[in-house]
Amino acid sequence: MADIIGEISKEDFVKGYALNIQKKEAAIFVGAGTSMPSGNLSWMELIKPLADALQININSYNDLVDITQYFLNDQAGNRNFINDRILDSISDQQHDNKTLQAIAELPVSTFWTTNYDHLLEKYLEKSGRKVDTKRNDASLTNSIRGRDATVFKMHGDKDDVNDTVITRDDFMSYDEKHPNMSTALRGDFINKTFLFIGYGRL
Repeated sequence: MADIIGEISKEDFVKGYALNIQKKEAAIFVGAGTSMPSGNLSWMELIKPLADALQININSYNDLVDITQYFLNDQAGNRNFINDRILDSISDQQHDNKTLQAIAELPVSTFWTTNYDHLLEKYLEKSGRKVDTKRNDASLTNSIRGRDATVFKMHGDKDDVNDTVITRDDFMSYDEKHPNMSTALRGDFINKTFLFIGYGRL
């Protein structure tokens, strides 16, 4: 079982993470920053048209999901514009994404992501991996035989855009609406050491 640790140096983390890879107790959490070299938008760029429509200064908000919630409320719960924004902002063109290429080549079998695109899965497949993608709770009940990489898409997938997690209400009701995904994530947090890549206020 992976240890829960406090502040450590970069060198000590690298050594410890390498050991956890050897013990098959390593996982990677992939954020929006990894998709930007392929032309996808940062979280702030994705949300900005919603803020502009509401005449909100996006730089005045630390948590951008508040803006998506305000916009949804303003639209009387109609997600069409938000869904179109997600789909229009996403590209699965690889564009020589060296970050995702490096991630895919690591000997790690468990990947979590908040990204809606398919880039992580494509790079894993390109590196010769057999990928089992978990897009929602229902997909957790079936596994691909012979898989050597599992991608958990905890915020959903562009192919099921209505079920993507993007508003404050989506986050607040996450455990209720996605109980199996929540349980799987908690289990991996207990049993694996995570490396977070591509996160930050981009």
